[in-house]
Amino acid sequence: MNRPYLILFNHQTAFDQFFTSIAFKKHIYYIASEDLFSNGFLSKLITWLVAPIPFRKSTSDIAAIKNCLRIVKEGGSIGMAPEGNRTYSGTTEYIKPGVASLVKALKMPLILFRIEGGYGVQPRWCDKIRKGKMRVYPSRAIEYEEYKEMSNDELYEVICKELFVDERLDKTNFYSKHSAEFLDRAMYYCPYCKHSEFTSKKDIITCKSCNRSIRYLPNKTLQGVGFDFPFQYVKEWYDVQTDYILNLNLEPYKDKHIYSDTVCFIDNHYCNKKI
Repeated sequence: MNRPYLILFNHQTAFDQFFTSIAFKKHIYYIASEDLFSNGFLSKLITWLVAPIPFRKSTSDIAAIKNCLRIVKEGGSIGMAPEGNRTYSGTTEYIKPGVASLVKALKMPLILFRIEGGYGVQPRWCDKIRKGKMRVYPSRAIEYEEYKEMSNDELYEVICKELFVDERLDKTNFYSKHSAEFLDRAMYYCPYCKHSEFTSKKDIITCKSCNRSIRYLPNKTLQGVGFDFPFQYVKEWYDVQTDYILNLNLEPYKDKHIYSDTVCFIDNHYCNKKI
C-alpha cells in the first residue's frame, strides 16, 4: 500500500515499532508517550531518527492531535499502540474507547496490525530476551468509506477484536536460563499468603512468606515445585491478583504501609512543539 495510512498495533515488546516499520515501505510517524522524551541523549537521538509524535497519557492531548492532522495533510503515515502500555500478562490490555474518535478524525485507511509471540520473547517484567519465534502481520485493513458508516462503539469493537492476542493459545517454546527473573516485579499476590513479596532466580520465583516456589517453563506455563500451583499461566495469576487488590479492605492499613520500595523519579520533559 503506497498511500498514507493509520496503523494500530497491540503492544508486547519494547521494539514493536521497529517490527511494524519493517512490514511497511513508507516512513511511519509513531505516537509516543511523554516518557520517551525524558531520557537525555537517547531521547534526542530517537527524536532525530524517527520524529515521534509526543502524547500525554491519561489526557486529551490537543497538541498531539493537531500534529497528527498536520502529518495527514502532508501525506504521512501514523502508527500507534492504543493500549498505551505493554502487557504484563500476555493478553492485550485495555484500549480506551476514544481511539475510535481519533481514527474517524484522521480519515485515513486503517490497518490493524497484530504482534504475536512478543510476550514470550520479552515479557514486560523481564530484563533478558528469550529465544523463540514471533509473528507480525496485518489482521485487517479498513477503508475510511467503510468505517465512517460505523458508530464509534462498532468501530471500537472491531479494533479491540482485531488487536486482541492471548499468548496462552501459542504453544511455542521460548528458551532462557533466567525465564522467571523479575516476575516478582509484576506479582505480589500469593494464593496461600494473600499479599506477599517474592524473589526470583533463573527459572524460579519464590514467595518470601510461605517459601513455595514456582517454576516458569519454556512454554510460558507455571509449575509448582513439589506442589500443585493453582494457576497454569501468568494471565490467570495476574487476574486473580487484580481482583484481590481491587476488593482489598484498606481500613487496617490507614496508619501503615502494605509495601515499601526504592523508586526513581523522572522529570518528564514534554515536547508540544511541531515535529
